[in-house]
Amino acid sequence: MKKILFIFLFIITLGISGTSQEKPVFQLNHVDISIDSISLSQIVSNRFLCDSFAFIKVFTDSTGIEVLLLGKESFVHLLPGKGFFTTRIGACLLVHHSFKWQETSTLLQHLQLYTRDSLYNRPYSSPELNIDYINVYENLTNEKKLLKFIPILQNHSKKDYQSWGYSAADLEQGITQKRYMHDYIGKETEQKLFQTIVDISVAVTKNELLRMQPLLKAYGYKKTRNRFVLDGNPIINLTKMKAKTRTVILTFLLSESVERKTVIISDNATFFLNNNKATFSFRISDNYR
Repeated sequence: MKKILFIFLFIITLGISGTSQEKPVFQLNHVDISIDSISLSQIVSNRFLCDSFAFIKVFTDSTGIEVLLLGKESFVHLLPGKGFFTTRIGACLLVHHSFKWQETSTLLQHLQLYTRDSLYNRPYSSPELNIDYINVYENLTNEKKLLKFIPILQNHSKKDYQSWGYSAADLEQGITQKRYMHDYIGKETEQKLFQTIVDISVAVTKNELLRMQPLLKAYGYKKTRNRFVLDGNPIINLTKMKAKTRTVILTFLLSESVERKTVIISDNATFFLNNNKATFSFRISDNYR
């Protein structure tokens, strides 16, 4: 009842303020994919991939090695199936952020208008970063909601942006994803093939589709059948999971045309390159309930 009353009062507030309340504009920052450890180790040891793409290895206490596959306008975060992801290999997390910086409370209010699920803000702090992550999980150990397709909203603090050289005017006018990546990543992607993600195809359960599509709509995506489209962002294709096989396929735009080539990473993972496109596909048997 309190939640319904809050939403009602918030809508009234929007009506009173007219157009002064600007609707947030969201853009995809990166994609998190949890893959098996064998596939992950094979990717970072493949000579062709390391020469063609920009990889950064990250070591953490909870998961061990993680890998960032960097593009000029977006990136992919590959995580091993450990810790939170032990039971979620094949999970795909779409991490968006706001084009114009806004308070986390404002973004939460906007998203909560679209979904019946409770949304949680999970702050992350380090000496270098202060980020709020908004998702449907109360905490990372919550096993009650075994979702593997999860849209997440990431909101950096003003201090983070200032440390990267952005001014108050930049935050007010908005920062494109291309500029964000250029300033944040620097020269890591020079002379590398990966430009940006143009298509994300995920096999999901009926429950995931029903619960997650309201959040995609809150981000501004328009739905046509099971395709979600938002200007300046990858197309998101959601298909029904068949035969308990979890599938994630990412399509990359390349900075130059290349000859046709298939790189078999493992039984579960494959890279395929042709002309100015590349795909990374990951499939794994899923005991998802």
